[in-house]
Amino acid sequence: EEFQPMFKGYQQHDAQELISFILDGLHEDLNRVKKKPYIEANYDQTLPDERIAAATWSDHLRRNDSIVVDLMHGQYKSIVKCPSCPTVSVTFDPFLMCSLPIPARKLSKLSMYLITQLNQEKPKKVSFRFDEEFSVVAELKHALSKRLKTNKEQIVLGLVEDNDILVLYDDNEPLRNVKEKIDDRTKGYQLFGFEMSEVDAVLADDERVCLQLQFVQVTKRFLWRDDRKDVTFLRLQYFPRNGTCRQLHELIFAYVRVVFAALPRYDQDKHGKLSDQEAFKLLYQNISSKPYSILVKGECTVEVNENNFFNWAKTKVSDLDKAKIRIEVQWTNEEYNSKKLNLCEEIAELSDIASKDVISLGDCIQMFEKPEQLEKENAWYCPSCKEHKTAMKTLHIYKAPRVLILHLKRFRTAASSSNWFYSGGSKTKITDLVDFPIEGLDLTEHVIHKYSNDQRLIYDLYATANHSGSLGFGHYIAYGRNDQTGYWYRFDDSRVSRVDVGSVINEEAYVLFYRLREQVEVPGETHLENGNGVG
Repeated sequence: EEFQPMFKGYQQHDAQELISFILDGLHEDLNRVKKKPYIEANYDQTLPDERIAAATWSDHLRRNDSIVVDLMHGQYKSIVKCPSCPTVSVTFDPFLMCSLPIPARKLSKLSMYLITQLNQEKPKKVSFRFDEEFSVVAELKHALSKRLKTNKEQIVLGLVEDNDILVLYDDNEPLRNVKEKIDDRTKGYQLFGFEMSEVDAVLADDERVCLQLQFVQVTKRFLWRDDRKDVTFLRLQYFPRNGTCRQLHELIFAYVRVVFAALPRYDQDKHGKLSDQEAFKLLYQNISSKPYSILVKGECTVEVNENNFFNWAKTKVSDLDKAKIRIEVQWTNEEYNSKKLNLCEEIAELSDIASKDVISLGDCIQMFEKPEQLEKENAWYCPSCKEHKTAMKTLHIYKAPRVLILHLKRFRTAASSSNWFYSGGSKTKITDLVDFPIEGLDLTEHVIHKYSNDQRLIYDLYATANHSGSLGFGHYIAYGRNDQTGYWYRFDDSRVSRVDVGSVINEEAYVLFYRLREQVEVPGETHLENGNGVG
């Protein structure tokens, strides 16, 4: 507290600020530059980035030359774009500690209909919550397959409007895109999940056609048209490309057998034991007054025969697309209660759909690199517009230091005073687990400047500073690795204990200390054998 009043007293302080203060103080005490020259930062923006960055770094070293700089200083590339004109400002700034945002998990809720194969169970309405930032279709399929106790490859998800499938989703489709469609109140979009049979799911694309089955009730017949209405949810079915018209009839009968089972003449002891093929022949094919007809695109009636269905349909219907063939099942006999097909049950909400059980350090780095709009109080002055602008700013690591300190921004606050733990504004602490590598953090793709094309920037962790508790009350501990033994230790005030390496990765990690693996001799920018900065 003698040198920095903000750390006086016994109230909780920020370890990240303390680390920065101590290292800055050490740097000033050890600075080899005793008289700092005045340097006007006026660099020709038309020069290549490499030359501007080198000039900026050289000027930084003219004023700052210590072992702290040698080991721990890196360089950012900052890109600021004016929202009102084409002006772009590129600067290169030194850093001691890289502060990484932690992606916030924003959960949204969606509802969908789940259709099991061949009506083995009633259609189900199910809701689920998902992470808007990370969740994709594949994870929803995985959750549905667990609920159905089936393989996720048997689940197909599609967007439906007016009982018509508009699109079938790939596994990598973000669920936020699906939600945007469904939230469009001007449309009647709904999300459907269809369970395919295990046999059909493994058919290759060139071995199958995709059938969209629609079940309608014909209410009135006219010379020029029929009045009809949908009686149940549509179905999606993969069908072998070499399948016959008879097999199509037998497939659809399996869907609607529940309607026949409700008839007074249906004998459960007798008919219930029959296979779908046997029941189809007895209850549908051998009766004179058929309860329904099967039509392709509502145009051509499919008869019960051994003709190849797809080849026959191509001769009858123009522009037939094997990617989605609409099959209409028209109910015409009121004796058969087709409403039996429309029974639906609502089931318990699925567990949260999360792209990952935990957030990775890579997620934090990617979020750090995303463009961010500046706040009004931190507006950028545009030299062309001659006024301050809430511009878009993008940061990248241009040059990485040998010792890389990463600060996880666990505390969010609208602070205004020097001690943000107790300043005004709302405050929250992010307690999510951030998974970070103990060994082998590869930053090669995230650092712009490297000294050779084949240089890999691989870092290993050697210490962490951890915060437990809340904003106003908490406790700090540290973990450190003994270089000679390789063992990890936990430092809690005066208590030191050896720990398993797995316990180092936890929800309390706040500041991470990484060291570069010695792989490359760096040109002599500093007094160290391997130079001060790499990457």
